[in-house]
Amino acid sequence: MLKKLTGYLFATIGFIGFGFFRNYNGSVVPYSTLWFFLSIAIGLVGLGMIYLTKSTKLSKLEKYNKERLDRLKQGGERILLTVDNCEIRENNYYQEVINESSTRVQQIDALYDPNRNYHQDYHEQSTVIYYYQTGDKKHRMTSQSFSFNTKNLTNYVENKMLVLYVNRFDKNDYAFDLIG
Repeated sequence: MLKKLTGYLFATIGFIGFGFFRNYNGSVVPYSTLWFFLSIAIGLVGLGMIYLTKSTKLSKLEKYNKERLDRLKQGGERILLTVDNCEIRENNYYQEVINESSTRVQQIDALYDPNRNYHQDYHEQSTVIYYYQTGDKKHRMTSQSFSFNTKNLTNYVENKMLVLYVNRFDKNDYAFDLIG
């Protein structure tokens, strides 16, 4: 967190210095061109710190899922999914977008036409269902939601880019993985 705050501070100082020294024509600050390029460098270092801090930080759940997938890749059974051995279902929905900071004009517009400021986003999701047969038992294995429609997910399955990893000893421990 401290690294991220330092990044924001460097970026702010750098770009304020950039704006100041871009139009500076005085003689009080010696080597104004050097300070101009130094401000750009400080701003870029700040942006780099912000970006690197954001990209390397994984949530606890993402870490757990990654470790679990790696463990299943090492010692689990690998099943290549095809269109014939799995079922693909979709779950598409609309989500209302609520604008918390509506302006005075938008509030007055809403009095005359309540649907004027109404906005919905369309979300496409699809999942894969695979039935694992062990003797007389059938285990239903459902994937996580993928953020694309069934046609795209079917293309992934047809191109053999979706793999199921199952723990050899516990059939309730499994994970789906998109390759590529």
